[in-house]
Amino acid sequence: LRRRRADLLSLIIISAICSYALALIWTAGHNLAMFWYEAWLRSEPVKITRIFYGSLYHSFVLMAWSVLYFAIKNYQELQAEKERKLKAEASAQRERLRALPSSKSCSKQRAIKISKFSCCPKPITA
Repeated sequence: LRRRRADLLSLIIISAICSYALALIWTAGHNLAMFWYEAWLRSEPVKITRIFYGSLYHSFVLMAWSVLYFAIKNYQELQAEKERKLKAEASAQRERLRALPSSKSCSKQRAIKISKFSCCPKPITA
């Protein structure tokens, strides 16, 4: 359980760092394109100010997609584990039933045991 928590914590930290790094790239590209377009429309030189403005918002968007991805992946693993468990239980039950003696052989074994331990069987009277 501790290992799983450590794996989850490291996964969250790595996802947050990667989301923010990709958001910086995404935001810079978007803002540069917008600055260039606005400068072209106004016939002004390109002014690169606030190039990373909005990167925190974009990192939240990427983090939300990451959470959704890992939640779906975890759910699929959980369902596969349940299915494997049910198959194993069914197989074990099938083997237990197969190991049980059939009713014919069981009655023969009882008859042998009765004849071994009783010296003079009494007839059944109704």
